[in-house]
Amino acid sequence: MKIALRQEEYSFLLNMLMHVDSKSYDPVYKNIAERIEKTATDDGADRLVALEESEIFNTLDALNEYIDEAENGNYDDDTKKNRVDEASDMIGIIEEETGLSV
Repeated sequence: MKIALRQEEYSFLLNMLMHVDSKSYDPVYKNIAERIEKTATDDGADRLVALEESEIFNTLDALNEYIDEAENGNYDDDTKKNRVDEASDMIGIIEEETGLSV
């Protein structure tokens, strides 16, 4: 499935996956991020990201972990809000583009 992302959404997705991967023992998130970097294509100002169904579910899991860590981590209120908002927006984009949700 292909997901069209603006450049800042694309950057957030990669950064979020690497952040969650740094706290995980399984390199699944790192592998997804590397695959995205290798296979993403330009579509005008957007980036098209092709993900398999299992990768989409893993990405949604990573986003939920990112939200949990933001809400329970040692961050100031503004940082918490920004992290949760960005991750929630990305969940919405993925769900809208793919029709899949967790």
